[in-house]
Amino acid sequence: MWQILETIFSPKQYMPHGSCYLWQTPLIGLHVISDLLIAIAYFSIPAMLIYFIHQRRDVPFNKVFILFSLFIISCGVGHLLDIWTLWHPAYWLAGLERAFTALISCYTALELMVLLPQFLSLKTPEELAVVEAANHSKSLFLAHMSHELRTPLNAILGFTELMSRDASLSVKHHKYVEIINRSGEHLLGLINDVLEMSKIEAGKTQLRENDFYLNSLIQTLEELLRLKAESKGLKLVVEKDPQVPSNIHGDESKLRQVLINLVSNAIKFTEKGSVTLRIKTDNFKEQNTLIFEVEDTGSGIAPAEQNKLFEAFSQTETGIKSGQGTGLGLPISQKFVQLMGGEITVKSELNKGTKFSFKIPIKICKNSQIEITPTSENIAEVALNQSKYRILIVDDDPKNCLLLRNILGSIGFEIREASNGEEAVEIFSSWKPNLIFMDMKMPVMDGYTATQKIRVSPQGEDTVIIALTAQAFEEDRQYILSIGCDDFIRKPFQQQDILAAISRHLQDEYYCYKEDSSTPPENNNGHDETQQLDSLLDLHDLEVMPREWVEQLSESAAQCSDFLILQLIEQIPSQHSHLAKALIQIVDEFRYDKIFEFTQRIINNPTCKNKPQPRQQCQGKC
Repeated sequence: MWQILETIFSPKQYMPHGSCYLWQTPLIGLHVISDLLIAIAYFSIPAMLIYFIHQRRDVPFNKVFILFSLFIISCGVGHLLDIWTLWHPAYWLAGLERAFTALISCYTALELMVLLPQFLSLKTPEELAVVEAANHSKSLFLAHMSHELRTPLNAILGFTELMSRDASLSVKHHKYVEIINRSGEHLLGLINDVLEMSKIEAGKTQLRENDFYLNSLIQTLEELLRLKAESKGLKLVVEKDPQVPSNIHGDESKLRQVLINLVSNAIKFTEKGSVTLRIKTDNFKEQNTLIFEVEDTGSGIAPAEQNKLFEAFSQTETGIKSGQGTGLGLPISQKFVQLMGGEITVKSELNKGTKFSFKIPIKICKNSQIEITPTSENIAEVALNQSKYRILIVDDDPKNCLLLRNILGSIGFEIREASNGEEAVEIFSSWKPNLIFMDMKMPVMDGYTATQKIRVSPQGEDTVIIALTAQAFEEDRQYILSIGCDDFIRKPFQQQDILAAISRHLQDEYYCYKEDSSTPPENNNGHDETQQLDSLLDLHDLEVMPREWVEQLSESAAQCSDFLILQLIEQIPSQHSHLAKALIQIVDEFRYDKIFEFTQRIINNPTCKNKPQPRQQCQGKC
């Protein structure tokens, strides 16, 4: 073995290269130093190229960079062999190394010839500057349009939310309000999708990681989407592996949006059967990895259409027929999952269903790291033993001021309003509010300047300032918080957003809370709520309707279907509007069990006055 290595690296039959230089030390030293420096330079170039490839995996010419790196390394090895052959005549080895270098260099040259048209098509610095300017203009346009669209949407969604809780509205008008609200939310979803896609294209989307309860996220999603599934007669199944950690560190907002998009799509395109959300761990591979799967029993996706699922504004034939969506949900979800370190894959078979899945790396955190914020739903009013807290509303749009005044006035706060930043500073100086809701874009003086003026005053340090703005970009949020605002709420907002923000900053001591239904207070028989609902409705109220109608109402309540119940409520004659209002109030409180109980008492009561009536008579009467 040693003889073989000696024959390769130091053969005896040849003359060393140094003999050609007559072993003159200065001449040999010159060649050694020169070849050594060239070799070091050659080796540093591929090291930098490899680092560049690792950092910029999106560059389309990585293969050429790798080939060029091999060529440079081979050249460096050749110079090292030149030094070796000064004392050891390994000319065969040096020749083979040069032959390898020649092959690599020729192959690299051929690849460069193929890629030359692509190199020539690269944009010049001047063209890139024009593109950057165009992107900047597009971002400004989208930001402006977002503000202009979100501002009226804030009034539309805000007031329809308040009107939906008004028991004095007729069933027909409740239906109209519901349609307006749904349409407004659909429009808001489209605006958000377009803005999100523009941010992704501009490379401005970033992860915002925090510690959160995964169990709470999944439970919220289940509650949110279950009614949507049940309204189509579908079964929503959530399967969570017991080994999945409850408390994790990651981007909760983006994970929520991805799951909502996938599950909503599955419900939308499934006509019968079920939609299943699975959360599990990869037990046999990476440790801290979560796997999410959304599987449906829908019509499936044709193989030819699966390739364009994640293309922006591209829809499958089923999606086009449904007339819903913009084709942005899946592309946005894919980009979010890629940011989180994963990839969405799809498996589908026509007439059997579809399964979307992805896995992402996560970090596990402890319970103590997660802050618990009290929910706004429990807030009833300002505590009786507290002085009334002063809230200043600053907005140049009277509709937004009216909406906030309606939300906050019912809680018991003292309210004042300002139409611009200058008025806000004056009212603050004389009235000293505890909390300010500050719009940011206003005439005379904007919210940015007003916030900074309030903050520099001695009394302004302890005042809570919450920005209310239709600006939707994350950089806007970061800048607004940096100038002194304590919180940030985007328009359009809901009542729960406002109350939750107040709860975060004014703390629990400022409120008295509604009793939690899961923990009834002492000395309570548990009948207070039942007695309250019984007072809304009794047997005599329902006896005015035909038995067939009562039976349909009972079946709808057993299905917990508010949609079917509201359809039946529309059939109640106008002279019995008190019955319609009572049923609407019970439905608003999700007490389907009480409706079922009342209807069953009538159905099972042989002495009940109302008798079965023909469907034709009921329809004519209604």
